Amino acid sequence: MKFLLLIFTFLSLSATAAEKELKSVLSRYQKASVQADIEKTVKMTVLEKTEKSDGKLYFSKGKFRLEMKDPASTLVVQDGTTLWIAS
Repeated sequence: MKFLLLIFTFLSLSATAAEKELKSVLSRYQKASVQADIEKTVKMTVLEKTEKSDGKLYFSKGKFRLEMKDPASTLVVQDGTTLWIAS
């Protein structure tokens, strides 16, 4: 019984340490601002066709915006609470 209690205590401490580490990593990304040109490639094996689409990705303070151009125009916006997708 003591062995099981020891394992449970260790797992609880590990989860707490992991949670603190995760919060630390996330807090660093909450402050970062990133803008990138991106390219998406979709390979449709059955149709023997490949489609490429380029776009922009913006990330700042836990919010992001993804804008993809033709042939698959898509806009994805996330404000920290809600995710919007328009295509």
